[in-house]
Amino acid sequence: EAVEVGLKTVRRGGSVVIFGGCPANSLIQIDPNSIHYSEITVTGSIDSTIDDFRRTVQLISRVNLEPFITHRFPLEEVHQAMQVMKDKKGLKAILTF
Repeated sequence: EAVEVGLKTVRRGGSVVIFGGCPANSLIQIDPNSIHYSEITVTGSIDSTIDDFRRTVQLISRVNLEPFITHRFPLEEVHQAMQVMKDKKGLKAILTF
C-alpha cells in the first residue's frame, strides 16, 4: 500500500525508492502511464551506506512526520507496540522513554 501511495504522490520527475520488505507474493497495482508520462523513477534497494543514511535524515528533517505516527507507547509496552504493527492496526508506532 505504501508503494502505491508513493507512486500517486511523487512529483513529476521524482523518485520512489522501495526499501522495505514485503510479504512473499505481494502485488501492487500501478498505472504504468502515470510512471511514464510523469517521468517517475522507481528503484528497489536492499542496503544502504552511511552517506545514504545521512541524506535520508536530511530529507526526513524537512517533513512533518507527525501525521504518520498513529500510536505512541512507553518503552515498557514494546510488546504491545509490536503487536499493533504486526496486526497492521497502525501506520507508525513510536516508543517513548
